[in-house]
Amino acid sequence: MTLPPGQTVADAIRAATELLGSRTDSARLDAELLMAEALGVRRSDLFLRHMRDPAPAAFAELVARARRMNRSPISAATRSFSACPSWSRLTC
Repeated sequence: MTLPPGQTVADAIRAATELLGSRTDSARLDAELLMAEALGVRRSDLFLRHMRDPAPAAFAELVARARRMNRSPISAATRSFSACPSWSRLTC
C-alpha cells in the first residue's frame, strides 16, 4: 500500500479497510488499530483528534505487514500484544 500525498488519516483507513477486507471479518477495526499504532495514540484519540491529519508513512508498512500475515491476529502485526493485560492480577 502506498499513501498518496495529502491523504488524510480517514482516507487511509478507508483504503486499508478495502485492502484488508479479504483477510479478515473485521477489516475496518483492524485498519483503525493499525492507524492508532502508526500514530502512537489510542483508538479513541484517533477519532477525537486525528481523522483530518495527514496519514503517517508508517501506516502503509503496518498494513502491508498485516496483509502478509494472512488471518493472524492484528496484534501480531503491531507487536502490541501483551500476554498479561494491565488489568490482570497475574504476574508475567
